[in-house]
Amino acid sequence: MLFTIIGDKMIWVTSDHHMGHDNIRKYVKRPFETLKEMDDELVRRWNEVVGHDDDVYHLGDFTLGGVKWARHYFSQLKGKIYI
Repeated sequence: MLFTIIGDKMIWVTSDHHMGHDNIRKYVKRPFETLKEMDDELVRRWNEVVGHDDDVYHLGDFTLGGVKWARHYFSQLKGKIYI
């Protein structure tokens, strides 16, 4: 993720999380045994650095699961997310 500071909040720019995409673990050799393990770790890492009031611009490939999966993950992530 790239970021900049504007006032009291951060503005983040990121892409290609591929949440809910089981095959991505094999394609790019992500070091996770299961899809749940990968998704849980991505959420944990995101929330470790993004604040509740931060803006996040996600430029693509957030999830392959469509709107249902996107809402599922958005509900777990800090920040105001723009896709």
